[in-house]
Formats: sequence, C-alpha cells, structure tokens
Amino acid sequence: MTYTPPKRASLPPPHVPMVAEDGTVTPDWYQFLLDQYQYSGMAGAKFPMWRTVALPGQSWGISNTLSQPGYANSGPGNFTFYSFISGSDFYLETKFALPSDYVPGSDLYAFVRWFPSNTDTGSCDWNMSVSPSKVGSVTPSPVSVSLEQAGGGTAYVEQVTSAQLSHSEGVLSPGDLLIAQLNRLGSSDAFTGAALLGESGFFYQAGPPGTIGRV
Repeated sequence: MTYTPPKRASLPPPHVPMVAEDGTVTPDWYQFLLDQYQYSGMAGAKFPMWRTVALPGQSWGISNTLSQPGYANSGPGNFTFYSFISGSDFYLETKFALPSDYVPGSDLYAFVRWFPSNTDTGSCDWNMSVSPSKVGSVTPSPVSVSLEQAGGGTAYVEQVTSAQLSHSEGVLSPGDLLIAQLNRLGSSDAFTGAALLGESGFFYQAGPPGTIGRV
C-alpha cells in the first residue's frame, strides 16, 4: 500500500490583494496579516489574540523563607496537587520570560485554576505578586493582584479566576522576566476546605511571532 500524504494548504502569492471585514483593501496578504496585529497606542488590537503562559502546579517552586503548601493525593483522580489548606497562609514562587510573541505594552491577566476539596462556598483568597525585571534596570517592588473566588459548592470541580495585572515598570516587552509569587491567605479567608492548585499563570495578547533581537 502506498501512503499519499495530505496536501498542504497553500498561501496566496505575496502580492494578492486581501480585503478585511471593514472593506479595507491591503495590497498583499503578508501586510494584511501584519495589519491585524497593529496596536493603537499599545492599548488594543483590531483582532486581539490571546495566548497562555500556563505553569502547572508542581512547576511552581517553594519559598526559602515563607510557608509552602503540602501535597494532597485525594483530589480528582487521586492525583497529586499542591494543597493550600485553610487556617494558614502558603506561598509558591516562579520566574519566566515573556514570550517572543507578546505584544509590547499590552495587557496581562493573572489566573489560577483550582479545585475546592469540599462543598463550602466561602471565599478563597488567592493572590499573585509580580515584579517585572528588565535587563539593566533595577527590579521594582512587587505589585499584588487579588484572585479571590468563592468555592463553587461541589468538591473537586475545577474553577478558574483571573484579574488584570498592574505594574510600575512602564512598557513590558518580550524577554522581560516576571518574578511571581502565588499565595492563598487561608488564615483570613472564608473558605473552609483545601484549595488544590491545578495551574496558574498569565493570559497575554499575542502578535506576530519572533523578536528583532535575541533578548
């Protein structure tokens, strides 16, 4: 039997005009694609595309000086999760660079995916603190964003909460390092169960992939 690979979809020749939904005619398809990512004052795109920097629970590291959560093997499927129990404050930390397709100066949203361990509907006080770091600049003090969310009332059903991240570092760019700390303030929130961490990270607005420089 001879295997015949499927045909690839082909792009039009470089100078074929393209027409946008608003009727705007662009001379060639490549410029048309770039135009879709053009930002006005770094505030928004014609067709914003969102991507995710998702950091699975166990990829977050423990703090050297702050209390860290233990592990739980009683969650969904009896898998292992970081378990942020009630009554105490627990912290995790991580560091990562903004991806090469991040649109400079555009919005970042922090998020947490988690599972409540019981049926309580009290509020679980997740927080994320972030310090953006730029090459050659002093790293600023962290800025915290609240990701507080009430338990859904059903044990081990996935929940997700997100909020826009603010910072004082000016315009962020691809390659800038984000130093992040995730915590649950279980000593003061109202959720009585353990909060099992699925993953946490950031939603970001993406443009054409690649950067001019390597950093």
